[in-house]
Amino acid sequence: MDFCWAPRPDPRIDKTDWSVRWTGWLLVPRDDRYTFYFDMLDDAARLFIDGNIIIDAWSPGDVRSLQSKPIQLHAGLHWIEVHYHQIWTPRASIRLSWSAPTFPKEIIRSVKDTR
Repeated sequence: MDFCWAPRPDPRIDKTDWSVRWTGWLLVPRDDRYTFYFDMLDDAARLFIDGNIIIDAWSPGDVRSLQSKPIQLHAGLHWIEVHYHQIWTPRASIRLSWSAPTFPKEIIRSVKDTR
């Protein structure tokens, strides 16, 4: 997941006050401890895995990077939600990545994008 909108995703949307929610299934390849990252986050976002909040950055801020504590996940499908809120500036961006002891940090890519 790697989005950068300038000034906004659609001309019909206000430049400085809008939100989006992505949902889907995350295929976890093996039992392991996973760390999740928001990079280039501008303004506010939350990450949920299986209904549990993993990263809570709902307060607006400058472009920043955040990471979760490592969490144990079992191999298979896990429900994922990302909530994003653009508040202040006309530029909006978010990147979601993950890593584990068995692989380096990489962007979580969508297999099927239904936008």
